[in-house]
Amino acid sequence: MITLYGNDANLAGVSRMWEDMLRDGIEPNLHTYTSLIVALHKVALRRRWKGAQLYKDQGRSSVVGELHVPFASTYRDGKGLPWESTQQDLVISDIEDWVVGATPRSSDSDNSELAPSWLSRNSASPDLDIPLSTLLLRYHTLRIRDTLRSPESALKGHVSAVEHVTSENIHRAMQVCHAVESAGLTPDHRFHAALADFLDTCGDSSGAELVRSRMKDVH
Repeated sequence: MITLYGNDANLAGVSRMWEDMLRDGIEPNLHTYTSLIVALHKVALRRRWKGAQLYKDQGRSSVVGELHVPFASTYRDGKGLPWESTQQDLVISDIEDWVVGATPRSSDSDNSELAPSWLSRNSASPDLDIPLSTLLLRYHTLRIRDTLRSPESALKGHVSAVEHVTSENIHRAMQVCHAVESAGLTPDHRFHAALADFLDTCGDSSGAELVRSRMKDVH
């Protein structure tokens, strides 16, 4: 159901299903988190596109109207700068940290419960798998690509913000790769293809070519 709502970018439906699961004591598994990330990413892409259009049409340089609801569909209403994180991107970061075993962004350092309140706080995070790690790699690649290709990214005063977004996504992608290695997972052809695309996007063509040359050994 979360996947179906996600296909329609219906965050109200996604949020309702998620709340119903937790209320009924149904533990989200790795497939649930994967579906949630896909749904959130679709909405985040739409919001950044709307932000780019508003920025281009109206010359906006500020953001307004922040909401602090995890699945909020009206966050900033597309009024941010084209490369800025939406609320949906921030939730994806929390899920990623939760699954790969890092401290979630929104957690309190003095709080022993690492997960944000809307995650399954009372259970251990699910073990990472290759499909989700591949999805996360592609997500960070798209974030970097969209940020660097935005015409406004080269404008004076925005360079430092663009560099921060880019370096954050590079760091997170490397964190995913480290988690895959630490878990002893065996990357498949799709993971290697995603990794090669990521390296290409970061300007490491030799690294991408090395990964692709080894892909033929993965069955």
